[in-house]
Amino acid sequence: MKPKVVLIFFSDNSKLRKYVSSIGWDLTLSVGLKSCNGTPVLKDMFLTAQKLVNSKLYAYANADILFNQGFLSTLEGVVNNTAIYRNPIHLSGKRSDLLLNVHKITNIRGEKEVERAFKKSHISYGYAEDYFVVNREFPWKIYPNLAIGREIVDNYLAFVARKNKVTTIDASGTIGALHQKTKSRVKKPSDCNKKILGTLYSRRKIARGNVECFSFETRFDFDSKVFLMKRGQYTTVC
Repeated sequence: MKPKVVLIFFSDNSKLRKYVSSIGWDLTLSVGLKSCNGTPVLKDMFLTAQKLVNSKLYAYANADILFNQGFLSTLEGVVNNTAIYRNPIHLSGKRSDLLLNVHKITNIRGEKEVERAFKKSHISYGYAEDYFVVNREFPWKIYPNLAIGREIVDNYLAFVARKNKVTTIDASGTIGALHQKTKSRVKKPSDCNKKILGTLYSRRKIARGNVECFSFETRFDFDSKVFLMKRGQYTTVC
């Protein structure tokens, strides 16, 4: 992705930060604001990035996500659409799940291996949003300090964006987001964001944060350029 993308890594593990820096990441930072037993606050990570880097877009992705070339193509398509880009935007999409244990895959390196891995994966549902892209106009001030990697944060982020007239973009059609899964995973406290939201929490409302409820979706044209299309139909949950 470099040099078009500035890579920022957050961790309180100094050895891990040193290693990540050695493999080419631009900024390696300790975690600032925390919640849920030391878990990073998503909003604070974005605001920190905005202070340090002047960029047209800002993105977060879980550490177990690998992107294909459609990621950069999609971001360029969004930035080039001035009618969309000048307004607050929130972009996310479905992931593709790959069970590493089943396919006996130990590592994935390079674009070709990523594309081969996609052929063994299956598309997930619209509630699982493991990456987010916003611009500087995104209204972070209206959001509480939700912890990343815990229940609700992805769908609440999208639900509030829709409610406040933010342009929401489902990039599932052009971004391949490969989720590297294993059979066993460490269970983490899952209800901390629900406690933070308190009376703001409503499962019925947060369900409207499904990417299939977003107002735009991305597509490739005949020249493999990404364009945005207004969504005509929505699922009943929206």
